[in-house]
Amino acid sequence: MGLLILGGLVTLGLIVHCFKTGRDRYWIYILFIAPGLGAAAYIIVELLPDFLRGLTGQKISRKVKSSLNPSGELKKRSQDFARSGSAQATHRLAEELMEREDYGEVERLYRESRKGLFEFDPVLMQGQAFALFRLGRYTDTIDLMNSLIKEVPDYRSQDGHLLYARAHAEAGLKDKAIEEFDVLVDYFTGPEARVRYAEYMHKEGNNDAARRQCEHVMETVKLSPRHYARTHKVWIGRAKTLLK
Repeated sequence: MGLLILGGLVTLGLIVHCFKTGRDRYWIYILFIAPGLGAAAYIIVELLPDFLRGLTGQKISRKVKSSLNPSGELKKRSQDFARSGSAQATHRLAEELMEREDYGEVERLYRESRKGLFEFDPVLMQGQAFALFRLGRYTDTIDLMNSLIKEVPDYRSQDGHLLYARAHAEAGLKDKAIEEFDVLVDYFTGPEARVRYAEYMHKEGNNDAARRQCEHVMETVKLSPRHYARTHKVWIGRAKTLLK
């Protein structure tokens, strides 16, 4: 009985929170129909991201939202974009389309948004470049990133630098790819850049260079707090695979 009362109070509190914070009203129906599972979903989707501001929290939120209301988030972001047309609204809509792997639409959205004052907006340019990369247009990716470097020389993005290195690798420009990776791995946060470099070296038949990068990753894991291994589990796993 006590647990039922507690569960009811939690559900009621979440409904009140939904009203006060202007969350989507479909949550109210979910909380009424399935109070236990609904409460858990609401906490994961709406509350946890406030505490987990990193990419992991955001990805969990997007996935659960998509399963509960597949078109809801896309519709909301499309409406926000139609209302404001701001660079931020463009980027948020593009993120949702990227989750759906609609790279052609992402590229078009960024390209058409780069007009007037936004022509050389670095976030829009990098977003378009990433979409071009996912479409396999590696030379176009490099050209656009070179334009970004020229027009906004003070802009810094480790993700953009990683994209630049990978585009050269995929385009068959080995010397330039190695040059960019060598610089990138010394400052990139986390092991992704070093593992991607190792995988590229392995693909090129340079197993010694690939092993050196992976050994560096594993040494960093040993010297880092425990949460480092949990956060970067996927990339550490890929490094281990190359070391076998």
